[in-house]
Amino acid sequence: MSADDQEWLCQKPPTAQTLRLINGPAGTTEQVVPGVTAIKTGGHFPGSLVLHWEKKLFIADTIVTVPSAYTPHPRPPGQTSYSFQWSIPNMIPLPPSGILNIWRAIEPYAFDTTHGAFVGMDVRDRGLKARMLESMKIQTRGEGWERHEMLDQMI
Repeated sequence: MSADDQEWLCQKPPTAQTLRLINGPAGTTEQVVPGVTAIKTGGHFPGSLVLHWEKKLFIADTIVTVPSAYTPHPRPPGQTSYSFQWSIPNMIPLPPSGILNIWRAIEPYAFDTTHGAFVGMDVRDRGLKARMLESMKIQTRGEGWERHEMLDQMI
């Protein structure tokens, strides 16, 4: 669990071994068990985390899978697979700086599958990491940014 989210605990764990806290900025990682890495991305909440395991990225609601993610190839230009929200219920997008923090946190990891917050939100594609980055760029441009460091990112 991210140390940023401690305030949301309703009950404190009985021992320090029961709960491991991840401290640090976006990009901080911790191996939970061999081969499974918790990655602090920030974004939706400062303590937002994703989990990486065997080329799979468990994104929960840190990164939101959108219905167009299931469109078969070839995909129409400008069609996103993911969105990046500060407030999901209110549809308030993250600014490009928050999106860039997420990208920098996940960029070192290879993945071809994402598992979203709910049943049926799984996406599999050999080019999924590129689709994730393209979704980040589409959203950045959609927010009116013609120039931003996010738009310079490459795989």
